[in-house]
Amino acid sequence: MTTMFQEVKKCGVCGSKHEYSMIASTNSFGSPDLDLRPPEMQRGTMNLWVEECPDCGYVAADITDKPNQVTKELLKSEEYITCDGIRFRSGLAARFYKQYKICILNKKTENAFGAIHHAAWACDDMKDNKNATRCRDLAIQLIDKLISGKSRNKENLKLMRADLLRRAGHFEKVIADYSSIVFENGIMDKVRKFQVKKAEQKDTLCYTVEEAVK
Repeated sequence: MTTMFQEVKKCGVCGSKHEYSMIASTNSFGSPDLDLRPPEMQRGTMNLWVEECPDCGYVAADITDKPNQVTKELLKSEEYITCDGIRFRSGLAARFYKQYKICILNKKTENAFGAIHHAAWACDDMKDNKNATRCRDLAIQLIDKLISGKSRNKENLKLMRADLLRRAGHFEKVIADYSSIVFENGIMDKVRKFQVKKAEQKDTLCYTVEEAVK
């Protein structure tokens, strides 16, 4: 069960105050997707993972955050308002994309990856396949940076990368990068093998961890 409450919060850019819905508690039942998207009911709270100021258009996981590089002029720019000209079917995907742009500007690679990955999920829900692929391609660029950097979760990121590549249609890349490596964790290695098999079948569908390891 998910419970929520309302909270008045002050925008970190323009200072205006508005009421936002907040998650008090939630839970999830079942297996996550291979890219670690959670099952319901947590899955259904995604619209609360990002907040948008109704006055200036600033978007953040927490609207009270004060970004270093964000100005009111940027938030009024055509590139920001139109999501670089991307016509998302989902308003939620657009909000996550704006969050991604702000995180990139502030050089927060991990947060930017999370935002654009969530944008892909929102596109999936609206069957906006073209833009879901576009978002995953951007996510792949960021996850490569995280893997080559100082991230503590490199093994998890490497495995998630396989799903991003396959879901974006980069089948040969999955086969080339994941056919010969081995993950020490048995479950993770079963997922790796599953990803390679589905890439060989040119399959871009979504699967759960449970489906991959059974």
